[in-house]
Amino acid sequence: MVEEELKEFNNGVLAGLSREEALRRYPIPEGGRPNHVPIEGGESELGFRMRAEKVLHKILNDYKSYDRVAIVSHGEMISNLLKSLLELPVVTLAAFPTGDTGIHLIEVTEDKRVVRFLNGQEHLI
Repeated sequence: MVEEELKEFNNGVLAGLSREEALRRYPIPEGGRPNHVPIEGGESELGFRMRAEKVLHKILNDYKSYDRVAIVSHGEMISNLLKSLLELPVVTLAAFPTGDTGIHLIEVTEDKRVVRFLNGQEHLI
């Protein structure tokens, strides 16, 4: 099953630009971009988190009869899914970096979320 909403953050006009070029052409506003303000042609951090919340709830409801569900996506989406699953606030200092092909294992039951491991990469050794 393909869930289109698992796509990575839409960074609009920044897509394809190097960090240096992006900062030169589209400088970060003083104090940073507010979470609700999207970059031109893209989405806001708040909109991205809400998209993650929506697809997570869809997965939790539509696939609850399955013993296991594998979610394959990009690092920032996975981080937002984990924040949502662990009921962390939208604005938080918590981050869940994911290396290339990193694997996270979380057990979900009716009353708890158990993090077994995060960013496992033993398969690369």
